[in-house]
Amino acid sequence: MLTLYDYLPSQNGWKARVLFGLLNIPYHTRLVSIFEGEGRTDAFLALNPAGGIPVLELEDGRTIAESNAILAYLAEGTPFFPAERYQRAKIMQWLFFEQYHVEPIIGTLRFWTLTGRLELNRVMADAKRAAGARALAALERGLANTPFLAGEAFSIADIAV
Repeated sequence: MLTLYDYLPSQNGWKARVLFGLLNIPYHTRLVSIFEGEGRTDAFLALNPAGGIPVLELEDGRTIAESNAILAYLAEGTPFFPAERYQRAKIMQWLFFEQYHVEPIIGTLRFWTLTGRLELNRVMADAKRAAGARALAALERGLANTPFLAGEAFSIADIAV
């Protein structure tokens, strides 16, 4: 059975859990205590050298880190990640957008808010908010003429973003 190394408040872990549910794929969860340093142990770094969650462990012991890579792996051969070249490229476009514009900006503001660190980072918070507003405006433009980010069908791009 697949094992998802996860931290429940993580939006990156949430993405994988959503797709597992949509695809009805059974999996085992292994919670990682990231604030207690479990992600920095030798055992966990052997699974993901970067030390982040989520990590997907396959039945044969191989691992895949990074939430969007996990989404692509799980969605392969499904309507959520179609084989048609242009559609796949559009999905990848939005997956990269999420990792460059959403996760480090909006995700960081969310993290600071949830952990009580917003005030500690107030010097950077206004710039992050402005960048977040620009990212959301780009999403609005991307969705102006289509129901989903990559076209007419719900995909892993929509889950990721």
